[in-house]
Amino acid sequence: LVQLLAPRGRRVKQDQETLVIKARAKAQGKEPLVSMQPLINGAPAGQLTKAIEVVAVKPEGDAPWIERQWTISLQPGEHTIAVRASTAGSHAYSQTVAVEYAPAKAKRTLHLLAIGVAKYEQPTLNLKYPVVDAERMIGVFKSRGVGLFDDIRVTPLYNEAADQRGIQTAFKQIAASAKMNDLVVVFYSGHGHRVDESFYLVSHDAHLQNIRERGVVEDDIKQLCRNVAGKGAKMIIMIDACRSGAMRLERLTAELATDDFRVAMMASSKGDQLSWEHSQFGGGAFTQALYLGLHDGE
Repeated sequence: LVQLLAPRGRRVKQDQETLVIKARAKAQGKEPLVSMQPLINGAPAGQLTKAIEVVAVKPEGDAPWIERQWTISLQPGEHTIAVRASTAGSHAYSQTVAVEYAPAKAKRTLHLLAIGVAKYEQPTLNLKYPVVDAERMIGVFKSRGVGLFDDIRVTPLYNEAADQRGIQTAFKQIAASAKMNDLVVVFYSGHGHRVDESFYLVSHDAHLQNIRERGVVEDDIKQLCRNVAGKGAKMIIMIDACRSGAMRLERLTAELATDDFRVAMMASSKGDQLSWEHSQFGGGAFTQALYLGLHDGE
């Protein structure tokens, strides 16, 4: 005689890979029980599962029942579960339960860091539209992200908040919060500057004379990419800044591709070019193109 104690019911649906099977059996003749074995789709569980753990439960007192419990790993799909108890000369079977294993869909989060620097400590650097650009990108990603992501987390960083420490801290925080299959988007609108062979984002507190000490160097961006890739997340970087191509995107992209960093990078200009903003569309030309592509598909 065999009784299936778990799972209970005729049909069970779960999103967990592991399943606990518990049964009890007793011999009804003179021959003692020699084995108890779980069956999945009519076959012994060990032939179909990735892992199986067996726990024997001793009967209490003189009770004739022998209980046993197994923890198994299911493959996705629907399975029939039963337990077979055997003596040397016969087999007995428990009732059958149908178990459907449907893995839970992995949740995906969009992490958007939108940096816009229109006002600088050095007034001659001031621009008109970087904050507008950042807000437009926030709007389009929030609207387009609905249905594609389970959660959309936006970090705006404007003007005084976008100083060197603020940007570097935001880089660390967004990398720390990223998870497997998430998408991290970093958008920057403001000045870019090249010193020797290095590119800098010109943070709010940076002057062109102290850019090495107060700017955000391309190595900070590379480290952000490494940190995000280490979490198994994907990443897009968009830079609307003068001379933003000085990062030598081809070289950097090749570096990251070698280690499978999965980073897509877009810049508004090459190393010796300027980026433009215009009152006709109230923002940067690069951001306008991005907006039209993402919002209208043009």
